Amino acid sequence: MRIRMDDCSKCKGKGYLVNRKRVLRRCPKCLGRGELDWVENIVGPSRERGFPSDDQLVMRYYETNKIMLYHWKKTI
Repeated sequence: MRIRMDDCSKCKGKGYLVNRKRVLRRCPKCLGRGELDWVENIVGPSRERGFPSDDQLVMRYYETNKIMLYHWKKTI
């Protein structure tokens, strides 16, 4: 039987939160996963399932907002 996963209510399934200054931070409720089962929704996420890295969260943000990453070179 597969466990039913629901989107995190705090970050709406994204895994990250963005404030007014466009600063990205990991969701404190799901710790970046974006989804929780009903037990984790009550007591918090289980550390056994692992968490996405900061790089994965940033890439998820760029993909959902369709922002292109460019390598800017410093010109003198």
